[in-house]
Amino acid sequence: MKRRSVLLLAAVGACLSLAVTAMGQDAAAPEGASACAALDELRDGAPTSRQHPLLDNCVGEMLSELAEAASSPLTIDRGISDFDEQFRAHYRHEDNSRAFKEKFAERAAPLLRAELAKGQELPPERARVISRGLLVLNSLLCREALVDGLAFPDQVVRYLSAKGLIAINGEIDDDAQLTQRTLNVLARAGESEANGVVVAMIYRACAYENEARSAEAVNAILRILDGRLALLRRLGKNFDRAELVAVDVLDAAVDRGRLNDDVGAEIVRRLAPLLRMHTQRFGQDGVQEHEIEALKDTIDVTETLLKKVVAPSSPPGISEKMQKGGDGVAAEMELELVEWIGTEQDEGVLNRAPWNVPRGAP
Repeated sequence: MKRRSVLLLAAVGACLSLAVTAMGQDAAAPEGASACAALDELRDGAPTSRQHPLLDNCVGEMLSELAEAASSPLTIDRGISDFDEQFRAHYRHEDNSRAFKEKFAERAAPLLRAELAKGQELPPERARVISRGLLVLNSLLCREALVDGLAFPDQVVRYLSAKGLIAINGEIDDDAQLTQRTLNVLARAGESEANGVVVAMIYRACAYENEARSAEAVNAILRILDGRLALLRRLGKNFDRAELVAVDVLDAAVDRGRLNDDVGAEIVRRLAPLLRMHTQRFGQDGVQEHEIEALKDTIDVTETLLKKVVAPSSPPGISEKMQKGGDGVAAEMELELVEWIGTEQDEGVLNRAPWNVPRGAP
């Protein structure tokens, strides 16, 4: 009987030992192995809360290896390449269940956000590869990190952050309050953005397809335009193509027909100085060919939208004069511009109610 008790206790002890070992495997990779190797046992299921540290450790390990590689100019390129490849491979692995991918994104997003929160302490090369990681996840869970990225010192990170928000705006659009908060952040970022390529992406990020969001989206675009118009007034040259996107988004909103007359008038009050500055710049000396093309396209789409919104019985035709070309084309274009915006002595189409653009569209 005593021998049976000893054997029973030994068996119980062995079972407890196996159980403890199994519990340990839930929370840690085998000693000496890569932290990410442990994920292979989780891919086809839904990771439990006890297994969250395995996901955290894997992402943390990749970030640590990236930081180490980025510390030397001899290894930085390889480190960036490795992070891009490994992060994408772990998230898009063919054995991943949907639940695994959702949990991976949930655990990875705040870790990537914490890296971007370092701001200027984080070298641009590392910040860019982390931003690309957020694009790989392509999840609403990344929204906060992407919003933070809009204020990052590096312009590439800001560009990628706006691009990431575009990718998830369908999910953001399902929540009216979240949409409004996101548009507010985009407007704040865009109105102070000097890089035309970045601001063009921010404009696109404001383009929500839900008709119920048209007014909010237009207000965000107008806020950004106010900042951009102020910048163009200061610079007076090197105009880019960013506002083509703004006009395109506004044009789509007008076509949806969900805007009241007051909003239409606000649109006109931004388009008028935009048209003036581009038309006047077109006639100046020293304009490079790439800028000429940007000016032409912006003049064309801006005047087209003005005609759609204002619908004058006899609309001026800056674009028509521009396309005709020839000697004196710039002077002819400016005469048509005066028909739109007026002068101190003469009233133009846009100076009348309900548009009430100040004469000369300053």
